[in-house]
Amino acid sequence: LTHEANLATLQGIADCSAPGSELILTYLDQGELDHGESVDVGRLRGTLRSAGEPWLSGFDPSRLADTLRALGLTLVEDLDGQDARARYCRDSRDALRPAPAFHIARAQAAERTLGAA
Repeated sequence: LTHEANLATLQGIADCSAPGSELILTYLDQGELDHGESVDVGRLRGTLRSAGEPWLSGFDPSRLADTLRALGLTLVEDLDGQDARARYCRDSRDALRPAPAFHIARAQAAERTLGAA
């Protein structure tokens, strides 16, 4: 999806979510798309492109909290690939590992004031 489509989707989720509801999303660090690609990301982008689904956008991890706040969501946690590997793959004996540029974020629907959309 384009960045605008991602924002519209997140806005729609925020608009129809009860305060305190949580959303888990995965995303790619936009810097990986803008400034080069790791082998893992390049391979995945090639696969998606050949299937007619190019990877168009990600998010800037340093600005994600502000981006989500503007949509009515509060960032609770953001794990990059290294954090996810430490938490979820520490004792894994297979070769599956999250790439450093991939993130798992947890956000919460913010409280709304009366009269707010």
